[in-house]
Amino acid sequence: MPMDSPEELIFFLKSFPIKEGKNSKKKDAVAVNTRRATFESYQHHCARCNQPSGETSEHLKLTIDHIVPKSLGSSNRRENLMLLCGSCNNRKGNNLLKWFQELSSEKQLLLFEKIRVALSLHILLIER
Repeated sequence: MPMDSPEELIFFLKSFPIKEGKNSKKKDAVAVNTRRATFESYQHHCARCNQPSGETSEHLKLTIDHIVPKSLGSSNRRENLMLLCGSCNNRKGNNLLKWFQELSSEKQLLLFEKIRVALSLHILLIER
C-alpha cells in the first residue's frame, strides 16, 4: 500500500494491524554509534516539540524512541529511531497512530518520511 502523504499514512495505520514481530521479547540496547548518529541527525532536539537537550529538566532529557515500538516487534535499526524528550515520549507510548494524529500538519509533514520508512521496514521484517 502506498503511503505518499500524511493522510495516507494515517489511513494505513488505521487499517493495517501491526503484528508482533520476531523482536518483541528482546531487550537489546541500541548500539552506541547508532545512538550518537540519532542524536546528531536530530541536532540534539526533540523530533516532536523541537526543544533542545537539557540536563536540568526531566522534560528536556532526550531519549532514543522507537518509531514502531519494540513491544510490537520492531528493531533497533537507525531508520526506526527518533529523538524525543521525556514528555513527548510519554505521550507517544506505543500508540503511533494517536501520536501522529495529534501532530500539527507541519510536524506531520516533517516526520512523515521517517515514519513511512520505519513502517515499511517493520512490515518487511515481520513478513520474513
